[in-house]
Order: sequence, then C-alpha cells, then structure tokens
Amino acid sequence: MRSGLNGNVMQISLIRVISYAGIAIFASVLANAVPASAAYIENSLVDNGVFLNSRSMSQTQIQTFLEGKKSYLATYQTFSGRDNATVPASQIVYEAAVDYGINPQVILATLQKEQSLVTDPQPASSQLTYAMGYGCPDGGSCSYPGFYKQVDNGTWQLRLNFERANGNNSWWNANITYACANASRYYSTGLYPNRSVNFIDDGGVTYKTFTILNAATASLYCYTPHAYPGSSNYYYSGSYNFTASFDNWGWSLRDQAYSAQFVSQSAFPQLDPGQTATVYFQYKNTGGVAWYDDSSIATSPVGSGAYPIHLATSQPLNRSSKFYGTGWTNPARPAVNFAAVYEADG
Repeated sequence: MRSGLNGNVMQISLIRVISYAGIAIFASVLANAVPASAAYIENSLVDNGVFLNSRSMSQTQIQTFLEGKKSYLATYQTFSGRDNATVPASQIVYEAAVDYGINPQVILATLQKEQSLVTDPQPASSQLTYAMGYGCPDGGSCSYPGFYKQVDNGTWQLRLNFERANGNNSWWNANITYACANASRYYSTGLYPNRSVNFIDDGGVTYKTFTILNAATASLYCYTPHAYPGSSNYYYSGSYNFTASFDNWGWSLRDQAYSAQFVSQSAFPQLDPGQTATVYFQYKNTGGVAWYDDSSIATSPVGSGAYPIHLATSQPLNRSSKFYGTGWTNPARPAVNFAAVYEADG
C-alpha cells in the first residue's frame, strides 16, 4: 500500500460559538452486454468531484451492494498487503478508495468493465487475478497478478492519471511522469482537459475526435485508451460500459453544485453563558462549484456560479434557528447535513 492522499479541504473559523457540542497502463476491454445508457457523454465520462469522492460508500455499503448483485466478490476473501491478512474484497476496495482518494464506485465500475466481477457469480480465476486490468497492455502479458495488487495499483494509477492530467506533476513522486502526456498509437495528442484528441483504432484509422473536458475523463481514457465508437458490441466499449454501470446501478456521474464532506474540527473549552471561543472546522468541497469567502466574491469569475459559502443548519436540514432566519439558506451553502455541529436549540 502507498500512503494515501485526501482531497482539498476548506478550514472554516467560527468566531462566535454559543454552547456548541460536538508505467503506461493500456487495459484491453472486451465488449460486455449492457443496456443502452443515456448517461454516456464521451468527452465528460464523470465529473471530477464524483471521481474523487472517496467516502461515497462505507465498507458495509460496498459489501451490501455486492451481496445485492449476487456477486462472487460478496463472499470472496484474499490476502491484503495493506492489512497483512486475508480480508473481504469489500475491504480491499474500500481501503484503496480511502488511501488514494478515489470514489469506490469508480473502482467497482472499473472491476465490472474490465472483468464483469460485480455481476459474475462464478468468475474464472483469471478474472480475479487481473481484476482491474492493471498492467495489461493490448496484445501483451499482464503484470501485478492478484486481486489486492490489481485493486491497489489500479486505483493508485487512476489517481496518478488524474493529478498529472490536472497539471499536478509532484503528486506522489515527481519522477513518475504522466503515461499519456504525448501522442500514442491510440490517440493523436496527450490526454489533457480542454484538448482535442483523435482516437485511433488498431488499423491506424481515426474513428473519434472530441475535446476532453476534465481530468477525471482524461484519467479514464489514459487507463483504457479507447473511445466508444457507437456500438455496444464493438471492441472499444470500455468507456461506455463504465458509465452504463454507474447509470444502471443508480449512481450519479455528475456533481451536485454544492456539496461538502466534514473532515475534522478543533477542540474547544467549556463555554459558560456569555463566553465566546474560536472553533475551526474543516470541510472537503465535493461539489462542482468553487467556494469563495465574502471578501473574494466580488472578484470571482463572472458567470462562475460561485457564491460565499455558508454552513447549513441541521436537525432538520436548513431549518430556521435562534441565530438565523430562513433567508440565509440559499444555494450558496453545501447541501448536506453537518451532523458534527449542533446549536443549543437542537
């Protein structure tokens, strides 16, 4: 296991608190039979925020999901180098998601599009051995055999691709270059956001041209460098199958505009009546819009949709309180329940 990385967080200081408690990887993809999916957008396979939402599912939720699909993985256990023990597949998926900051749904959809492991009740040993197609170049032999190695390395690769495509050349190790920085036999230029790319088939013919819109999409095409030509029976159906799995399983490929994830809060002393204290809270921006404070909002990009960010009341969400009326609860606050923080009136 490599030491993990979490996403960007915003530290919020609440000054007035009144009784608060609280290597290139080219994986070949054979066609899988999947229902037609309207979710497929070739130049934006998944939004960045969704791609990086590593806490979208707990291990228990992953396990329940696999059981509901009658997946072989629901009962499969194997050795984990991270834990130095035999553990359930759901634990390996969950820990890789947390360690590398990748949505476990992305991992599950990749396991499905590579080896049909989510829905196959009795996979061949080779499907488990090369579960994520990591280190399996087209026409070549596979490296890194074993379910744990595949999930751990494959998830790391997805995050590395994302960071390099997003211009972060220092993540993990600055000496590890972006495998898809330049043209290859499968595409005409490096895979980066806002760059037009020609996708090339095995015969050297360009069959798709479009502009990649975000780093998550660039990462997925770098992992499996084939666009979908428009037929679910065609060999190059990996990107389509990935999005179809999300769609068919009821998962969203698109960000909420405003969404946040509680990370941590600082300790604070007992507050007697009339006393004040400064308490810090950290939240990860898991939405699709940048957060700005009141001082910077005037200079935020025109048309960006950015607003000053506010915490939401809870129990129930967005209720009025003794300190604020209902007028402040506009779209300019994360649409989640911040259960870690409560007001004295509930």
